[in-house]
Amino acid sequence: MDWAKEDIHRKIVSIIFGVKAFFALIGGVAILAFAPFIKQIIENEGVQDQWVIEFLFNFGFSLIGFIALFFVILNTIAAYLIYKKSKGGYIFGIVLSIFGIFNFPIGTIIAGYSIVVLGAHSQQQDNISAPIQ
Repeated sequence: MDWAKEDIHRKIVSIIFGVKAFFALIGGVAILAFAPFIKQIIENEGVQDQWVIEFLFNFGFSLIGFIALFFVILNTIAAYLIYKKSKGGYIFGIVLSIFGIFNFPIGTIIAGYSIVVLGAHSQQQDNISAPIQ
């Protein structure tokens, strides 16, 4: 199968990145929303080191929220660039898909599919833009 000739695969990968951005947003909001609830449960258990809890919940959950927002932005940019058939978008999508390989088991399959499709489209653009000798 020639992955680059069928434009539907590129559109599917673009949608995948958009959905990943949506789930990163939902996950980040959920973590930030449940952080005070989790902190209250841990404080009721009578933990001796209060500074650890304060550090974890003040810094740790804020960091997780910013990382989730960062991935929302990255995946949204990748979805847009892939949809617009940008060569830079293909490369950017491949880099983000490489990180997605470590999300076992479904993320690995989706990332593998994205790498194959984006690699084929990127290679096709290289062949089109190469000068004829």
